[in-house]
Amino acid sequence: MNKSIKNKSGFTLIELLVVIFIIAMLASIILAATQSTRTRARDARRKVDLESIKKAIELYRFDNGGNAPPANNGTGACAGGVCTSDVGSPWLAGLAPAFVASVPRDPSNPSTVIRYRYAIGANITDYELDAIFEDASNNGLENNDNGDCDTQPTARYETGTLLTILSPACGP
Repeated sequence: MNKSIKNKSGFTLIELLVVIFIIAMLASIILAATQSTRTRARDARRKVDLESIKKAIELYRFDNGGNAPPANNGTGACAGGVCTSDVGSPWLAGLAPAFVASVPRDPSNPSTVIRYRYAIGANITDYELDAIFEDASNNGLENNDNGDCDTQPTARYETGTLLTILSPACGP
């Protein structure tokens, strides 16, 4: 009997595993690169949001004899005179819809410690807004905002008329 060997075409198991490994490595590199881009985008959004809120507060102050909005809106969002964007609706009463369409909230998951904070000073004309940045390389912004949280392990951006109101509570 004469047996002929058929010429099989296709890939071996080893070749398939090598290709799958290469694709997985490329996917992980792309995922890591896009994650840092998303983080930087959320941080940029935080800075823009705080500037938007600050403009709304300045309009509020103009219409209310220079006084900042109260840091107590009757909800859990302003416990202890510090309003946070993670709970309560609205988290900064008096601004929407007269001075801003809606008060922005932090772009990340609201259940995390990354959130916006607001407080007024003993002189009700002074206020402070701040936000935690996810990207530690934003410490340059933190060090140049004239606030008092520039020694924290996380980057916290501060804006307002008096940037020591939330001190020493610079952590989350």
